[in-house]
Amino acid sequence: MALCGYARPGDMVWGGLWLRGQSRLNKALRMVGDQRGGRGKLGGPTPSRGHCIWLTPDILKRDGNWGAWSPFGSCSRTCGTGVKFRTRQCDNPHPANGGRTCSGLAYDFQLCNSQDCPDALADFREEQCRQWDLYFEHGDAQHHWLPHEHRDAKERCHLYCESKETGEVVSMKRMVHDGTRCSYKDAFSLCVRGDCRKVGCDGVIGSSKQEDKCGVCGGDNSHCKVVKGTFTRSPKKLGYIKMFEIPAGARHLLIQEADTTSHHLAIKNLETGKFILNEENDVDPNSKSFIAMGVEWEYRDEDGRETLQTMGPLHGTITVLVIPQGDARISLTYKYMIHEDSLNVDDNNVLEDNSVGYEWALKKWSPCSKPCGGGSQFTKYGCRRRLDHKMVHRGFCDSLSKPKAIRRACNAQECSQPV
Repeated sequence: MALCGYARPGDMVWGGLWLRGQSRLNKALRMVGDQRGGRGKLGGPTPSRGHCIWLTPDILKRDGNWGAWSPFGSCSRTCGTGVKFRTRQCDNPHPANGGRTCSGLAYDFQLCNSQDCPDALADFREEQCRQWDLYFEHGDAQHHWLPHEHRDAKERCHLYCESKETGEVVSMKRMVHDGTRCSYKDAFSLCVRGDCRKVGCDGVIGSSKQEDKCGVCGGDNSHCKVVKGTFTRSPKKLGYIKMFEIPAGARHLLIQEADTTSHHLAIKNLETGKFILNEENDVDPNSKSFIAMGVEWEYRDEDGRETLQTMGPLHGTITVLVIPQGDARISLTYKYMIHEDSLNVDDNNVLEDNSVGYEWALKKWSPCSKPCGGGSQFTKYGCRRRLDHKMVHRGFCDSLSKPKAIRRACNAQECSQPV
């Protein structure tokens, strides 16, 4: 059998490489023979369908390798944390003749524009549902589409919306925009190309760092305060009865009727004036979960006793009202957690509630200990009568355990140097 491309005894060129020795040459010929339907062997008979050819790069198996990354593209959001991408191609070189393709992702991403949006109540998923109000018909009718979080975690990066008119949940047959939060229960993890990517509270992709119960990233709950109270009213006229307000920043909020009544709980967004639960002429007594003000709420009506709760945090103040049905007394309890720096002294939010008739309530902050350069101030408490919420002599609260004073920093600006 004649040799192809013989350089000297025992050598052969394969794709530009010299093959030295009988065993390597046999191996080369066998591979070529296999490709041609036979087998080749130096010094043996030539297979009927095999023949000797010059081995060139266009015949050899070649594994692929990644090329250079492209520049990052534009951010998917202008605020509120978006995503920007860069891509690469498996072309350095392309895989050929059965060679392996490149392993790994063909794209990479970074977070971008993480500053808060001017509208603190903006909800990116809600905006995407609302865009289909005029275009997506269902059941031969148009709807006002509200955001919906799917129970299946694998589906949460696909856009599902709920009809305001019928309560039906409908797939909009598309993924949510990149940078949409995967879940209302997780303020940081984001949807990227249809998959949920874990993001820690430190803004790092893949980080497991979490907020504590009052929103401190990596905190130990030492700055968290529990606020709770009970309000009782008697219906004296028709229409809404205002009970109390819950401030922005509240977390782990629970509002509950103390007794079974026929009254209806109602919640209003203080800033916009819009109701998020039970307008006077549109009362829905059915238990449900719903999305409003950028958080998920759970409403339950069990045998006439209503409960409303949310993990929060509230992005705006809410007003809690009751729509009276009959003349029975209305009694609501509330409880939530909040960072000590967000305590609203002016509203006398209750910190401790251990008495039937009186309670300690926030009165004011003490003056700052320094005019500049970083000082401290502390909460001062007064005694309040629960029946009408009027401040009374502190002697009425002597039997109650007084809450521990809360310290916060003040006047952190640098002191000016004397001229």
